[in-house]
Amino acid sequence: MAVTTREEFKAYCLRSLGDGLIRINVTDAQVEDRIDEAVQKFQDHHMDGHEEMYLTHQVTSTDISNGYIPISNEVLYLVGVFGISESSLSRSLLDINFQIKLDMVKELHMMGGIGSYVQTRQYLNLMDDMLNGELAWRYHRYGKKLYLDIKWGTDIKEGDFIAYKAYVRVDPDVDNIWNNGWLKKYAAALIQKQWGSMLSKYEGVILLGGVTMNGSEIESKAKEELIDLEEELSNKWSEPIDFLVG
Repeated sequence: MAVTTREEFKAYCLRSLGDGLIRINVTDAQVEDRIDEAVQKFQDHHMDGHEEMYLTHQVTSTDISNGYIPISNEVLYLVGVFGISESSLSRSLLDINFQIKLDMVKELHMMGGIGSYVQTRQYLNLMDDMLNGELAWRYHRYGKKLYLDIKWGTDIKEGDFIAYKAYVRVDPDVDNIWNNGWLKKYAAALIQKQWGSMLSKYEGVILLGGVTMNGSEIESKAKEELIDLEEELSNKWSEPIDFLVG
């Protein structure tokens, strides 16, 4: 049966480890913490845990005063900033850069057809890169602030738009990651490690029915499972490092 909710996921992990015995030593809050830890690992490093998106932000007076753009907590990596509106870069009919590009277009030998249009657009982009260069920006994923090396209020004004390309965490409930096989095993291993850690504090204690639990052994096996799963994540399920920036 497919797991579709957090509660079903939690029940599945506990059943895989014996359920009743775990609940004696591990609190519900500890189980929830280990699930959160597993989900964060999945979102940060698994290729199905985040998605590439293009996002926009309309600049406010507060942004101009602060000198940065606030970024959502759901953004993991930011890999490109672009799309500032034409007005924000002062590219009017009287702007020198616009006039230079306009003169260049006049010199092109227009042959008509889609090929000529594509060639002209490529030429304009090249001129734009030469005259204006790339927008310089700085971002740190934990600070959640996008700094632009521009003149705030001049190069960009209130009401202008900033566009950026980012990798964004998937929403566990909306995108339904709960049935992912790797996530199930990783969360169960984290709970097992927690269980073994708690049992090791009472080593040698005999439970009802004469059962003796070896906490150190349970914890050790969980650690081995976690190492194997993290190696699998790195080798099979992770995006190349070069693709993720910020």
